[in-house]
Amino acid sequence: MKPYLTHPTLGNLALRTPTIQVWQEMNPLEATANHAQVLDGYVDDPEDHGNISHLSTYRDRKPRQRLGAKSLVVEEHRRPVTIFDNPANLSHQTTSITSVQGASHTSPLLGEQVSQVEGIITATTNTGFYMQQPYKDLSSNASHGIFVYMPEHSVSVGDSVFVDGEVVEYAPGYGGQSYKLTETQITNASVSVASENNKLPDPIILGAQLLMPPPDVVRNTSGDVKSPYHRFDPSMNAIDFYEHLSGMRVTIQNPVVVGPTQFGGVTVVPNGAHQSTVFTSAGGVRNTQYNSNPQRLIISASLLAGETPSAHVGDHLTPITGILHYTAFGAFELLATDEFEVTQSTITRPITNIVGTDERLAIASLNLNNLGYVDPSDDKYARFTEFAELIVNNMLSPDIITLEEVQDDSSSRDNGITDASKTVNLLIEAIVKAGGPRYAYTQISPVDGKDGGKPGSNIRNVFLYNPERVTLPTRGDPTPMGATHIEKKEDALELTLNPGRISPKHRAFGDSRKSLIAEFVFNGEKVFVIGNHFGSKRKDEPIFGRNQPPNERTLLKRVKQAQVIRGFVEEILKRDPDAKIVVLGDMNDFEYSLTLKKLGQGLHNLGDLADESDRYSYNHQGNSQALDHIVVSDALRENAQFEYLHVNADFADQITDHDVAIAGIVVKKAD
Repeated sequence: MKPYLTHPTLGNLALRTPTIQVWQEMNPLEATANHAQVLDGYVDDPEDHGNISHLSTYRDRKPRQRLGAKSLVVEEHRRPVTIFDNPANLSHQTTSITSVQGASHTSPLLGEQVSQVEGIITATTNTGFYMQQPYKDLSSNASHGIFVYMPEHSVSVGDSVFVDGEVVEYAPGYGGQSYKLTETQITNASVSVASENNKLPDPIILGAQLLMPPPDVVRNTSGDVKSPYHRFDPSMNAIDFYEHLSGMRVTIQNPVVVGPTQFGGVTVVPNGAHQSTVFTSAGGVRNTQYNSNPQRLIISASLLAGETPSAHVGDHLTPITGILHYTAFGAFELLATDEFEVTQSTITRPITNIVGTDERLAIASLNLNNLGYVDPSDDKYARFTEFAELIVNNMLSPDIITLEEVQDDSSSRDNGITDASKTVNLLIEAIVKAGGPRYAYTQISPVDGKDGGKPGSNIRNVFLYNPERVTLPTRGDPTPMGATHIEKKEDALELTLNPGRISPKHRAFGDSRKSLIAEFVFNGEKVFVIGNHFGSKRKDEPIFGRNQPPNERTLLKRVKQAQVIRGFVEEILKRDPDAKIVVLGDMNDFEYSLTLKKLGQGLHNLGDLADESDRYSYNHQGNSQALDHIVVSDALRENAQFEYLHVNADFADQITDHDVAIAGIVVKKAD
């Protein structure tokens, strides 16, 4: 029997059929018999119901219900529906994906067995597949998509399926860190295919004047977002916004690259980001004290053939459609399902404007990202050449360079070797070949395995200095755990060990790089230079983690390190308020952090001289941020110059992951 109907404005026509199914018009499952479509309608539920099964309406938040009915009245509304006669594979109750996901960060059905969860396959992986329910539940803030963990499957994109299985919350990452979000999945699954080659659900489109994530990760609330007390609000909280799209098809309109291609992903924002965003000179977005730029999304081409295209900050991509999910890195990522193209920007690696003069000392910090000795015939020797060319051609051979992450002569082989003379001399020779000066160097090798970093590599801080411009009056016999001190000799301050380590036995520097201090002489004046590489932020909780605001688990270590260094600086300044002191390096913390506040008390962070759009030296998941700093005493503040030389952070083809911090400080001879 074929059902019949009339539009309500044309008269009161009912549907008479033994069995009918009502759907919203969003990629409905194919029917096996006749069907009719009602435009601009929704299904009302009058009292006079007879033999109708599996009624699903635009307003229905629950799994489909069994209802008996003899007639069904269709009234005018704003959503189309399709009515099927005798639909296939719908002889018993089904479960919606939205009811599995729930409007929260934890499924309300966690640990339960669910049956007949229906969806259209939107993407497949080697461990399972994503599916999305074919009708919209506009009354729910829950996601309409989900991942089904099923390594052995034979489904294809476009299949209409029904899944049975157990609801779990999967914690991606190594060991499933408890401070990250989880991803609702169905596991121990079985699947049946109802039909093939169905139209995929339309993607949610993110872009200017369309739909944008909120400007705050979490607004006006704090605590565990997985707690039942968390108010789930995708309109206010970006972390909820992405959760309610997790597992669904999403399109990013006109994405702009804000994080270069690294580790198989490129980070973008939709074109037309929020007004509160601080853009960098290259076109990225800058992390500030009050804005962590939650509109950022990582793009991965792992579902496509080939690798994620190489892109630099400021590049533009064609619109990207994919599946949104939560990664092991504690961020949201779009798994591209369609190919996309890159339109390159015009950014180039800059050349510094800071050069040394008779009275100006050029000093810089450069993180070498685990540079270790290799045989010059090895392909990896190219890194030495690249660093040398960077130092000579872009940094213009500063007078003093503080190097971080210099490995020992056996690189990362854990064999007890701690000496780094071969590593450093190989770099110096490469600099000479590139046309630079023959630098001298000073450093103190660590106790094997006691300074943190990559196991076996024994990374340390090293000073390169140009002996034609700067001298180093060595003093004493420095040892890895021997502390240097400041003392006054013949009306002048000097280090007891030069170079020396500052409080290497202090617990703040346990399993961490020890700060190195050297007393240099430039233009007849002593300049105390302290090179630092503070503790890593790697174990901090992610911006998109379950605790809001995120816990900075590593902050206390850096704060204590900063206090130790600041204490040493105070000892110098107490004896000579006009002492010339430079504290620089990879502080692994932001200019507004407690670390820099403690370190910089009474000192001056030269990074403040840079334009706001240029205050960054590192890019983490698309957030441009300042981790490298140069801080000076009063005597060196006047007429100081400073630049963040953006030669790495904005580029996919990085030499290292840090930009250069470089300063020009005026050192006049005393009268």
